[in-house]
Amino acid sequence: MIVADADLISYFWLDVGRTEAARAVRRQEATWAAPSLWRSEFRNVLAQHIRHRGLDRTDAVRIAVRTETDLEEHTYDVPTDAVLRLVDRTDHSSRRLSGCEYVALAQQLGVALVTGDRAVVEQFPDTAVLLEEAVGGGV
Repeated sequence: MIVADADLISYFWLDVGRTEAARAVRRQEATWAAPSLWRSEFRNVLAQHIRHRGLDRTDAVRIAVRTETDLEEHTYDVPTDAVLRLVDRTDHSSRRLSGCEYVALAQQLGVALVTGDRAVVEQFPDTAVLLEEAVGGGV
C-alpha cells in the first residue's frame, strides 16, 4: 500500500504528461490510500480539464465515479492534530497544508506517500517519494 496524493491520482486517471509513470507505480503497488481531501482536489482537477482541456462533463463524472469506487475502501480521515504538527514544519501555504494531509496519512499507515510535488518531498523526505523515483525503485 502507498498513499497517493491528488497529483498521482490525477495522473493515473487522466491522460496527461505523467500518466505512464503513475500507471507504472500502480503496477508496482495496486493498493492506494488517500485522505478524504483527495476528492475535492480531484474534482478541482476535473473542473480545470473541463474548462481548459475540453473534457466533457459527462466523461468527468464517469471518471470521478470510477475513481471514487477505486479508492472507496482506502479513503481515510486524518486527525487534525497530526496535520497541524506537520504544518509547523512548512511555510504554511495552502498547497503545503494539503500536502501535510497526505504526509500525515502516510505516517499514520506507515507507508510511503507518492507524489508529483517536489516541495512535499523536500519537506518530508522520510515519508514522501517523487513519482519518477518511485517508478522502478519500488515503494
